[in-house]
Amino acid sequence: MDEQHRKWFGILNRLHDAMLNGKGRDVQQSVMAEMVAYTRTHFLQEELLLKTKGFPRFAEHREKHTSFTKQVQALEAKMLGGSALLTIDVMNFLKNWLKDHILAEDARYGTFLKAG
Repeated sequence: MDEQHRKWFGILNRLHDAMLNGKGRDVQQSVMAEMVAYTRTHFLQEELLLKTKGFPRFAEHREKHTSFTKQVQALEAKMLGGSALLTIDVMNFLKNWLKDHILAEDARYGTFLKAG
């Protein structure tokens, strides 16, 4: 899972770098599509692991995944519809959510898995 988390931040860092270089618009659709696809892939794999191992907070953890997925899909839909562009605020939301989720929520299952 840690390797997948690093890949996620790699996707965000590519977008952030492009935005800093004035090329955010050029890559935002492809990066956002990759983010949505990778979110689905990662969450499915993580949830399968947690369910298989009997993680006691599985339902709560899965709900957080569902909420984030809906938010990311809504951002992508707005962007594709032309009513919103990715901004530094959106970048900060994505990075902060991932960072907070990994450091808090995923750390809980890490402790659980290590104990088991």
